[in-house]
Amino acid sequence: MQNKPMAGKKDAAPVKSDAAPKAAPARDAPSKKGNRK
Repeated sequence: MQNKPMAGKKDAAPVKSDAAPKAAPARDAPSKKGNRK
C-alpha cells in the first residue's frame, strides 16, 4: 500500500466511505487515548 498510496486510496475510497461512519467513532476513541495507529 505504501508503493501506491494514491491508487490504494482511490480503490478503498468507496469501501472506506461505507465504513467511515462505523470506524469514525471507534477511531476517535482510541485516537484520544493516544493509540493513534
